[in-house]
Amino acid sequence: MPKQNTTFAILSLIIILITSCLTSHHKQHIYLTDYKYDSSSNSTTFSYLGDFSINVDIPGKWKYVGFDKNSRDHIFSDSLKQNLFIFIGTRGTSSFNQGNLDGDDFIDLFYKWDSEYYLSNNSNLKTRTIDRVANKYLVAEYADSTNEITSLYGTKNEKGVRILIASEANTKIQTDLVSTIYNNLK
Repeated sequence: MPKQNTTFAILSLIIILITSCLTSHHKQHIYLTDYKYDSSSNSTTFSYLGDFSINVDIPGKWKYVGFDKNSRDHIFSDSLKQNLFIFIGTRGTSSFNQGNLDGDDFIDLFYKWDSEYYLSNNSNLKTRTIDRVANKYLVAEYADSTNEITSLYGTKNEKGVRILIASEANTKIQTDLVSTIYNNLK
């Protein structure tokens, strides 16, 4: 397996491990109820219930890979082998948010907590903030010489949101995608 693919696989595994530590145990499961691709709008809509009902519109054609019960991440992939992880949960149940912060305070704490873990497990990764909308979200990039991970940390409807895409695509494309998904949450 080429070094680039090995690094990408390791980073994807780290993402899953990080998100499994994201929240305390949660009794109610969130489950997918429906998904469909609309060729006229070139987007895939996923609907699910659980803690709350929500629809997620993702530009392009995506397939649902599964749900990680520990991290509560919904995992998606597309034909370009991009992996998309979407977490939406109650801010107060987050293990790092004992003060039940909200807005920019929550977003900054979420980003700091997540990036400390990423960087402690991979000294080659560098992180930087690439976009921010006050009291809504922050988009960060984690990168080494071969891979880029773009992650959006935010709040929406009083919930904590993290949308992460791991791929070998251009950072601008990833930033636009995570921002569009955030804006399309219903």
